[in-house]
Amino acid sequence: MFKLIKRLSAREWGMVGLTVAFIFLAVYLDLEVPSYMKEVATLLQTPAVGLDQLMGPGALMLGLSLASFASLVMVGFLAARLAASYTTRLRSDIYSQVLSYSDAEIKRFSIPSLLTRTTNDISQIQLLITMGLQVIVRGPIMAIWAMTKIVGKSEAWLWAVGVAVLINILMTVVLMTLAFPKQAVIQKLTDKLNAVTRESLMGIRVIRAYNAEDYQDAKFEATNNEVTRLNLFVNNLMAIFNPIMSGISSGLTLAIYWIGAYLIASASMMDKVGLFSDMIVFMSYAMQIVIGFLLMGIIFFILPRSLVAAGRINQVLELEPSIHSPAQGQSPDPSLKGQVTFQNVTFRYAPEAEPVIQDVSFQAQAGQTVAFIGSTGSGKSTLVNLIPRFYDVSEGQILVRSEEHTSELQSQR
Repeated sequence: MFKLIKRLSAREWGMVGLTVAFIFLAVYLDLEVPSYMKEVATLLQTPAVGLDQLMGPGALMLGLSLASFASLVMVGFLAARLAASYTTRLRSDIYSQVLSYSDAEIKRFSIPSLLTRTTNDISQIQLLITMGLQVIVRGPIMAIWAMTKIVGKSEAWLWAVGVAVLINILMTVVLMTLAFPKQAVIQKLTDKLNAVTRESLMGIRVIRAYNAEDYQDAKFEATNNEVTRLNLFVNNLMAIFNPIMSGISSGLTLAIYWIGAYLIASASMMDKVGLFSDMIVFMSYAMQIVIGFLLMGIIFFILPRSLVAAGRINQVLELEPSIHSPAQGQSPDPSLKGQVTFQNVTFRYAPEAEPVIQDVSFQAQAGQTVAFIGSTGSGKSTLVNLIPRFYDVSEGQILVRSEEHTSELQSQR
């Protein structure tokens, strides 16, 4: 993930900074509202307070809420623009990298896998950027800032918040531990599902000719059912997470009101108004803390799949092509009619593999028809593929010659 972060341009870093600034502004405005709520609660319990005296704090609360709403709208707009800009450039980088691959690199990943990495995996990164800036950044800021607001209040209320936060963290860790390993498996199975689908579509005439529909259906169903099962497992975890968070929020609300009622009942008449106002404010800040941890919990369900996607994208971007073309290639000479010469050519698909072609030497003159005869898998197609340099030879040389010109297409590596 950090390798992908390094690919952010200066303009995109500027958008990140601006988005974080608006998030800080929105959180600040949200946390200022409870202070005016306390003022309103105090005024309501003061004799002979008119409606005009409540209008001032009420108008400020409304203004702060609207300003916070506008800030969050800007956060969403900037995050969407940033995600679109970055993923568009990242998709172009992957496309350019794939075009530079030889057949060896393409076979290493497989075409369905490369398609998944260019589409689904990029979409996961886009979702992470869009949601991450709004959730990853806002959640911790809101939770920590709200905690600083309640420090120094009643220890009983603080204990209630502490227990709620601890339960929240434990549940998030447990659910994250269960969900994370499944994400990599889901991505691999998605590649396999794409491969089976592509195989069926590309060979549909052969499948029908040999009446193999049931066989292909069974292959597709097995993979599709496994993907569905794992996605259902992760979605069920998310479904469990929401009621748990709702239960924590409701339990904390009851605890704060119960503790507040006990404190107010045992307080003197002069202190009752202050305690009631403090309870209203504390409840608001406590809910901000819960919301902050809720936001952080949500991202933990997006983050695992995004981390897997980032790793798969990095695999494509970091794999160096085995065939390197010169910086300034030579344009072909249309008048060149030469011979193709193989000099002791040996080729292996992998360094440790058995040679497909071993110590092959021949000359094909200009205009001459040359036939390669051999059994299936003996290397006929591979030999032809070496001439346009779809692969580099393992040993030996392939040359194109004429009377006036000699061009070395491939040389011993």
